[in-house]
Order: sequence, then C-alpha cells, then structure tokens
Amino acid sequence: ASPRTVQRAVVRQGALSIHIDYGPVVLIPDADRADHAIGQIAAFTGAPPPAAQETAIRALTADAQKWLMFALTLVSDNIAAASTLDRGVATQRLVDHAGSALHVPQPDPARAFVREAMRVSGWSETAQAQRLSAPVDPDLSAIDTIVNPPPSTGAIGDPLDAAALNARLPPALTHLLTTLDPAGRANVGTRSLSAFQAIGDVVQTEARSFFAPYADAAIGNLYDLQPAWHASANIFDVGTLTPNAAQRRSYLSNRAEIIGRSDTTSSIVNDANIFADVHFESTRATDRAELAGIVATMEADPAIAPVVDRLIQHTGRKTGTASATRIGLVTDFDADQRSACADHWVGIDTLCHEVLHALVHPDFVATVGRVAFPQVIREGFTEVLGVQLFNDRIVPKANADAAFKTTLETGVTGAPCPAPVAATIGYGSAGSGAEDIRTRVHDDNFRAAYFLGRPELAGLPP
Repeated sequence: ASPRTVQRAVVRQGALSIHIDYGPVVLIPDADRADHAIGQIAAFTGAPPPAAQETAIRALTADAQKWLMFALTLVSDNIAAASTLDRGVATQRLVDHAGSALHVPQPDPARAFVREAMRVSGWSETAQAQRLSAPVDPDLSAIDTIVNPPPSTGAIGDPLDAAALNARLPPALTHLLTTLDPAGRANVGTRSLSAFQAIGDVVQTEARSFFAPYADAAIGNLYDLQPAWHASANIFDVGTLTPNAAQRRSYLSNRAEIIGRSDTTSSIVNDANIFADVHFESTRATDRAELAGIVATMEADPAIAPVVDRLIQHTGRKTGTASATRIGLVTDFDADQRSACADHWVGIDTLCHEVLHALVHPDFVATVGRVAFPQVIREGFTEVLGVQLFNDRIVPKANADAAFKTTLETGVTGAPCPAPVAATIGYGSAGSGAEDIRTRVHDDNFRAAYFLGRPELAGLPP
C-alpha cells in the first residue's frame, strides 16, 4: 500500500505545535505553481518578490516549485510562533533551497519535509528561541560572576601582577603536565579504534534525539549537511598526530586556563586561585599577551615540549568544522588503573563530549571573546552537555536494553562489561561554573544557547 497522504495535521516540535494545512496548494496545476509561489511570497512579505527571486522561482522544476509552495504554506501558517523571523530572508532561503531539497511534501510519514522546510527557512531556530526568556537578576548577576570572576584581593580592574603570574603559573602548569604524562605507564592497554568507529553514528543519533528539538534546529547544523556527515567515518586515532608548535601552545593555553581558574587543589592542581590572586583578566590584551608569553616560553622548553606532545596524543579532540569535522580518540590506556571494559566506557564518555563539540553553534563559540573566563564557554558547556548525554541517555539505555549495550561493547575485551559508572563533570571551575549556569537557566535555555547560538538565553553576552 502507498503511504498515506496528509493534508492537515499538527506536528509537535518540542513544546511547539506546527499546524499543517496543504488544502490551498495541493491541487495547484504544474503550470500555475510558479505564479502561486510568487503570490504567496507577496502575501507573506507584503511586497512582490524581487525580479531576481521571481526569475529563480520560474527557473525551478515543477517538483521544486511544488516543494516551495508547500514550504511557504507551512512557514506562513505558523509565523506567529516565529514572529521575529525576517520574512524576506526566510523566503529567499526557501527559494535557494528548493532546487536541492531532500524530502517531498507528500507523502511525508516521518515529517522529514516539515522539519526540512522549517529548519531551512529559519523558523525552527527562531521559534524555539523566541518562546524562551533570558534570565534576569539575581541569576543574571550570578552568571556574570561565573564568566567574569572577580579578583580574590583588591578591586575589579586592578592591574595584573605580572611578576606573581610568572612566578606561580609555570610551576603549577608543569606539575599538571608531569602528573598526567603517560610516559610513566608500566602496563599499557589497547583501546579498539574500530570499536569506536562502529558506534560513532550511534552516539550521534542518540544526541539528536536526546537534545531535541535544539540539536538539529539551526540552519546548517551538522545533521543536515549534504553529503551527510557521519561520526563513525570521521573518528581517528590521536596517537597518529605529530603535534606542532601551534598545537602545543593551544594545549598549554587550555590547561593554563584550568589551572589558573582552579579554586581548590588536587592531585593535578597544586596551586589554587592563581588568576584571581594576580588579577588576571583575559579580556585585557596586556594580560593575554603576558599569558601568551608564558605559554610560548614553556612550549619552547625542550623538557616540556615532548611531554605536551605525548599529552596531545592522549587527549580526545574535535578538529575542523561542517563537513571537515573530525573526532580524535585515544587508543591506549593505563591498564594498572582500569580494565578494558571500564576504559571503553570512559572512551564513550569522551566520544559524547567530542560529538557535542561538533554540534555547537558558531555564534555561541564567538562568546568566548566577550567574557573573562572563556573556558566556561569553550569547554564547560560542552562538558555539561556531554555528561548529560552519557549519564542520562547512553548509560540508562544500555542498562535497560541488552541489545543496545551489546552494540556499544562490540569488539571490547571482556564484554559483556559490568554496568558502566556514571561520569562526573570535569574541567574544574569551567565545568562546575557551566553546571551552575544550567541549574539557573534550566535545560531548555542552556541547550538553546548552545545549539541555536543564542548565548543571551543562558545569561551570556550576545
């Protein structure tokens, strides 16, 4: 039997309802489709389409013109939920996309056409963000303190104590590096790269579902690239990297942020509150230059550079953007510290984190230049979301569904593995700060900020 053709329906997209009524367009003859679409645009925008747009519409195939008519019907009928959407821009997006559209309006049993049309027009990201309210005081002030932490002594705006920064940060950073250096491992286990390549797409799919309706709502998001992007095909072994000076400096800068902002000591942090004590402000060019000088000096140290190289080769990472996105994972582990099973689940947690890096909206990432503690933006939000995906979706589903757990553990020595242990939020103050923000603004705002590029919904500067 052929799939059922729907003319009227209501589709849920998170908390929103999309009303479908194709009655006005379903019987338009092929020869009249271009004129009808042009009339729809005039009614929707309040003005006839520009000559170039009209020419483009008339040049479309009959099927593409049909796609455009149905898409315009959907967007115009539901515009109240996205009243801030620029109608002219939205129609141009639909016209530009119609010739390469992936899904037909009818039949559309999985609502793939509805999702495509609403996403491409910008309706989905606008409507999902528009229904949310940005935080206000006292939460807004508390969030500002997290991303712009005050000094521990003196007043905000006091100049950097460069001498103290140079005296305290290098030894503290060196302590972290030498403590984490994998060179001292006596018993090295092997992690199966192919096992992770086999489940990359699984984690990618679970992320889309778990973070709906935000993860795939933005224009140009990773889920809607053509050709399609697949995590499994883009996982590589970080051990094959040959780090260069720029990568070493990037690693050192990242870890300097963790050490500098740490407010407690631990096995890897032997000096707390360095940045707060010395009045370091990353929004000041002079302070950034001082930190860059420390990083450059350490990177050039022949005793430090090889340690950093080894750590880069043992740290998960996301490289590239859009279709060039790749995820690097570690392929060995300290077998004296954990079993192959335990390590595999640690690797899945890392995979969750890196997949989230791949899904972040570039407008959210741009916020790093507008706060004093950019690590909260760069890593903290990603860490919180990655741990949510692991703890609240992947692990519970594996515990409840033996087949799903078997899929995740295929190729792992010792499988079936014991029930996985829940992950904890890392990245020091950046991770805990991001979690504090999440509890204040709640999941919807937190996720909309990250996936839709609306940082103001999480109390961050737009």
